[in-house]
Amino acid sequence: MADETTTVFKYLSRLLLCILIYVVLKTAFSQLFSSEEEAPFQTWLKGNELTHLEKQLRDAGCVSVEEAAQLDVNQRALRRLKQRDKEHLESAIEDLQDQLLLNQWLEDYSSLSLLPKLDDLDITAYSELHKVLDLDLDDITQDDEDPLKSIAVYLELNNLQRAVEKQMASDRPYELDFSLARRMWSGITHFVQTFGNVTLATLICAVGFAWVNGNYRTAQASGVSSRSRNAPIIDYITGSLVDPCGCLVDWGWEGSVPVGDTMSFTIKFYQRNGMKYAISDADQLAIEILVGQQRMACSVEYSETDYNLVKCAFTVRRSGLYNISIRLGPTPIKGSPFIREFLAGDVDPHKTGFVQHSSTVVVTQGLLHGLQVEPRDQFGNTCSPERWSKGHDDGDKRWHGFELKVTRVGDQEFDSFSPLYDIAPVRESQCISMIIKLDLAGCYKATATYHGTQLMNGDFNVLVLNETDIAKVSKTIKKKHVDSWYEATLLATNKEKLRKPRKVYCYISSKQFTIKEYYLMVIPKRLFTFRVCPATKFHFEGGEVDQSVPVFSIDDGGQPPIKLASKHRDIMAATFTKFLLMNIGGSETFQDKQKCFYSEVIKHHNRKLSVISLVIDRHNLLESSMKATKSLSTSEWCKKFDIHFVNEEGQDWGGLMREWVNLLCVSLFDPENKLFKRFEDDNNQALVHPNPNRPTYLSKLKYYEFAGKLIGKCLFESSVPTATASQMVVKARFTRSFLAQLIGLRVTHKYFETDDSEFFTTKVRYIRDNEVESMELNFSEEVYDAEGHLEQVVELLPGGSSLQVTEDNKMQYLDLLAQYRLSTSVQEEIDAFLKGLNDLIPDNLLSMFDENELELLICGTCCFDLADLKAHHILAGAGPQFRKMIEWFWIVIASFTQEEMSRLLQFTTGCSQLPPGGFAELRPKFQLVAAPTHGILPTAHTCFNQLCLPTYDTIEHLQKSIVLAITEGNVGFGMA
Repeated sequence: MADETTTVFKYLSRLLLCILIYVVLKTAFSQLFSSEEEAPFQTWLKGNELTHLEKQLRDAGCVSVEEAAQLDVNQRALRRLKQRDKEHLESAIEDLQDQLLLNQWLEDYSSLSLLPKLDDLDITAYSELHKVLDLDLDDITQDDEDPLKSIAVYLELNNLQRAVEKQMASDRPYELDFSLARRMWSGITHFVQTFGNVTLATLICAVGFAWVNGNYRTAQASGVSSRSRNAPIIDYITGSLVDPCGCLVDWGWEGSVPVGDTMSFTIKFYQRNGMKYAISDADQLAIEILVGQQRMACSVEYSETDYNLVKCAFTVRRSGLYNISIRLGPTPIKGSPFIREFLAGDVDPHKTGFVQHSSTVVVTQGLLHGLQVEPRDQFGNTCSPERWSKGHDDGDKRWHGFELKVTRVGDQEFDSFSPLYDIAPVRESQCISMIIKLDLAGCYKATATYHGTQLMNGDFNVLVLNETDIAKVSKTIKKKHVDSWYEATLLATNKEKLRKPRKVYCYISSKQFTIKEYYLMVIPKRLFTFRVCPATKFHFEGGEVDQSVPVFSIDDGGQPPIKLASKHRDIMAATFTKFLLMNIGGSETFQDKQKCFYSEVIKHHNRKLSVISLVIDRHNLLESSMKATKSLSTSEWCKKFDIHFVNEEGQDWGGLMREWVNLLCVSLFDPENKLFKRFEDDNNQALVHPNPNRPTYLSKLKYYEFAGKLIGKCLFESSVPTATASQMVVKARFTRSFLAQLIGLRVTHKYFETDDSEFFTTKVRYIRDNEVESMELNFSEEVYDAEGHLEQVVELLPGGSSLQVTEDNKMQYLDLLAQYRLSTSVQEEIDAFLKGLNDLIPDNLLSMFDENELELLICGTCCFDLADLKAHHILAGAGPQFRKMIEWFWIVIASFTQEEMSRLLQFTTGCSQLPPGGFAELRPKFQLVAAPTHGILPTAHTCFNQLCLPTYDTIEHLQKSIVLAITEGNVGFGMA
């Protein structure tokens, strides 16, 4: 279309050039081409009875009316004229000038078409122009029968009258103009009037046809939208169709910007004729924003003032290249898809940590040792050096805000060994390396910070060994299954100092750290055994009386801690650390431990390729499942299950297996089914714990053993590295104390805070924070039935009823209380659960994790599904403003990280976790309420699960307000 239009206008411009050349030549050689002007001249001579003077006038060079109007009667050629003829000629020239002045004036005001009408009304001269003001429509249209023509003449007359009034009010005289430029323009006008109308009409038709045809072909071929394809013919003629190639995008930012904000851009739409196009939903505007394979939610807002403008907004959390595609129907606008880059934000020390982290680092004395740090922003994006160097301006570009503080264990001040450490970027990586070099052997405490704030895992120990000790450690590691032993002195057990220190021997292998005592130098007695797992912690202290004998404590969270002194402390701790890292995959991060766990599970079970078919009755799910698996051995539990439901057709390609597991999770772990319970019955977001007071028909422990086997099956299936294996997670949220007991950790009163928050608030915290002498407590616990009647009094330790709780022993009381309520009362249930779980998953593999990591391993992350929230919420509000706020709300939270969604849930409901069934099981339902305020922070009513949204002028303001509220407020609040 563009080429056709260009060709047409090229020929049109050539034609106009020819016309211009013709007019110039005609004007320049008017003497040679004066035949067309002689007719008006002859008419003028005859009308004024001057034909007898024609010869004299021609001799004077007067051959046209224009030349006659400029004639000087006193020139030499006319001196012989009689006085009477001369006066008559002067009068005729004056009348001619008046007539030509009228013609020129009408031409200047585009009213020359009225000249015949004015002649009929005896207005033939410029001096008579004032008579026009007295004319009305009847005077000038009395002979016209066409009403449309009469209206056109009236409008033209009306314009003429206004021009006359303006001319009469002007002080400037109006004079004849016989310049060359005016004569050229008159020539062009004459040419057009003579034969240019046909040519011009032909050109207009050609250009118009090309224009309309191009509009039609563009609309039909590209299919811009149904609105354009079905447009009336007048839109094709006028070009009133949207032009995808004419759209303009105005980005609200320049260059590459960091993530974290809600970004917006505008699109202006134009017609093919260059006019603004009124964009609407009928034009099928589609905006798609992709970063990698992830589709980003965006809002599309049609402007109420600029009808051709659309505003698009989206929230940016992930760094990288964003592919922004803008289409009208299937047709992309000019420049689409657009590529925009968003950079990681500033380094967040709470998200930044060491790669392959270890709580204890073993280095060689006097040698360099590098530790890699991966800088990340608050959303988990890896930061480039430009971001983590931002804000540091001390002249030393090596540091860039990162710092490593190292102190010797037992010292309070920063050590100043030189050189202590250095920091440098890692080649071909966005990591940095903290390079340590310590010249004195010993144990050190290190803290890595960024601009003064500690990194995520920035607190660790550094063991510096000389080359001889390093060689001993390496030799022990190579022997692996042969115990190495070291002498030590036992100083305290269970935080109570021994009256007389005892000489003991410490044995270390890849599996355990054992402490023995020998009677008569030959009879061994095992005193303590600690597993080599992350739960076993070494705590380093300064020397006791003899500073040359280092002191350390060992605590695994399951048995009383002990304190030892040994000159071989650093060698033992280094050996333990090496064995530990070897057992858990070389790092203490959850991801590395998870990979190691899956690998070890596969090694432990040599899975057969055979399949076990299970027939399950959906209406008696739990009993039929237990019956179908009752006779299965451990190896058969590790085979692939092929699930068939009774009276249902369907082949199990993995979907039926997942459905079976999900249904069993509900039957086993839903508190309504009584095998597990919540400590807070009215809080369906509370965690679940084995129920010691379950109904009689569930009294057998086999249900808990089956539940343990089901979890073991899920963990095994998740570890199988095949494309057909089901990645299974358990649909439950267990108490932290229950998970801690699965990995052998000791239960303390701290677990009440997460497991039974109401009991923690009303009793545990009150006892902990206040003096207890006046409370008259003893080491016993009263047990009540469901109706509130006292059933029994349980002594927390022998003779506890008569042992008073004091300030000195109240922490022991709280721990014993926790052990009874959270452990002892359900010990049989937990043992049965562990029996089933350990049949498939060895306890030494589970001990890689702490209780929080074990929940991630078993239950997966608490993923917040936006579609689930959209399907299960309540709107309390109405009106277009509230609907717009809700639309913006969905756009904003669509890009929230899981951490931000957890904060939003905490802000709204008072709990950061959902029930196992998601938002569908949340009671009361999640509510979005219209707040009667504008521009302030959102508020919340956690008792009713209500989030109150004020109105905002822009989506950017709403996004910033929500983020500020959920970040700074633990509960709902309002702020101007």
